Amino acid sequence: MRVLLADDHKLMRKGLCHILSHNSCNIVGEASDGREAIALAWELQPQVVLMDIAMPEMNGIEATRRITDGLASSHVLVLSVHAGRDYFFQSMKAGARGYLQKDCTADELVEAVHQVARGEYYFGVSISENFIQELLFRQEGEDQNAFSLLTSRECEVLQLLAEGWNTKKIAYELNVSSKTVEFHRLQIMKKLNLFTIADLTKYAIREGLTSL
Repeated sequence: MRVLLADDHKLMRKGLCHILSHNSCNIVGEASDGREAIALAWELQPQVVLMDIAMPEMNGIEATRRITDGLASSHVLVLSVHAGRDYFFQSMKAGARGYLQKDCTADELVEAVHQVARGEYYFGVSISENFIQELLFRQEGEDQNAFSLLTSRECEVLQLLAEGWNTKKIAYELNVSSKTVEFHRLQIMKKLNLFTIADLTKYAIREGLTSL
């Protein structure tokens, strides 16, 4: 089974590699941020991408969305420290096949990877059936986090702003004009009712958009 690891902590990747490689998994690549995860997924075509959420440059939820939109044969299993409902819900909306917290057991991790590789869904034992039902069937508009309030591009710009990127650098990275970046910044501030970079940075950290 071909598995791609995406986590910005090298020690975490090393531990995951050790566990999975001893349980019928071939670790075909390792990524330390969302952009690298996307590039390696396209290049290596893994069956499973084990994805962290809070990573630099591009968070795991946005990376999950782009991978699942373009690679039908690659399934994403989110492995995160975040236990909040919104992280789980937005991961599922982005196309993830499973969600585990990082305090799961090695046996549960292995079981989840194998199940997701078969195209099935897997949710950690810490996520109750009632919790899943509540999230999947709650009314549209109840979400009030960054992923629901902002567009995918706005989330991307917000993360880079929070990580200290200037307008010119963001424009170059996203292949857009500086005016477009400024437009997104103003839209973000308007939607969130936040008007300084410091406030945007605090918000991005709180929402798990960045690993700062």
